[in-house]
Amino acid sequence: MASKVFFADLRTNYRENLQQKLTRLLKTAGMGEIDFDNKFVAIKLHFGEPGNLAYLRPNWAKTVADFIKERGGKPFLTDCNTLYVGGRKNALDHMDSAMVKLSSALDLVQLPDGTGTPMIMELSMDMLPVMYTSVDYEGMDIYELSDFVEET
Repeated sequence: MASKVFFADLRTNYRENLQQKLTRLLKTAGMGEIDFDNKFVAIKLHFGEPGNLAYLRPNWAKTVADFIKERGGKPFLTDCNTLYVGGRKNALDHMDSAMVKLSSALDLVQLPDGTGTPMIMELSMDMLPVMYTSVDYEGMDIYELSDFVEET
């Protein structure tokens, strides 16, 4: 028996963007009928490696994760090593590749003038970066500084 294949083209209009289209595709494929309630759900992807642009972008994974969360699930991202020689050939090189990619993305973050360089201090258990940055603004007390950070 042949498998059902669901397809969505990349055309959009003002009524439906690509993330909304993906959500509709997930529902059409029957994922809305799956009991995700209080279950861990792996979202398999690869985080990319240096020089490779063929990987799932974070906005797509977020759409799938949000879909699962709305149904009570506990989504998490996972990846695996590869058999070919490259940045994901073993666990240590894989983590190095992820850190290079993450650091490169962090370099693109636009922060207000006078803000120090952000630094990744740790990775959380779900492999998400935890970034700490200090903020100082000459002439502001802690309350004014807190308001400034909230508004910026």
